[in-house]
Amino acid sequence: MDATLMFKYDCQGDILHIDKCQPYAEQESQELGDDVVARLNPPTFEIESLEVMSLSTRRARRGRRRRGVVRWFLGCLKRGQPCTLDCIESTC
Repeated sequence: MDATLMFKYDCQGDILHIDKCQPYAEQESQELGDDVVARLNPPTFEIESLEVMSLSTRRARRGRRRRGVVRWFLGCLKRGQPCTLDCIESTC
C-alpha cells in the first residue's frame, strides 16, 4: 500500500475519518449513502477520504452495504488502484 492512511475519530460528532491526505477547501463531497461521505479530488474525482457517520451505532445496525464501502476503499488502496466513484459497485 503506497498511501499512508490517517484514522481520526471525532467523539463529539461520532465520525470516523479515514484520510489519504489532509482535507483541503477544494475537495468536493459526495454522499455515498448509509451515512458515508467521500471527499474527492476535484480534477480526478479520486476518493481521498471517507467520513463514516454514527460510528458508535453502526455495529448494532450492521449491514453488508455499510461495511462494504469502507472495505472497498481500503482494498483499492491496498492494491494501489485509484478509488473513484465509478468503481464503487465493481471490483475496482
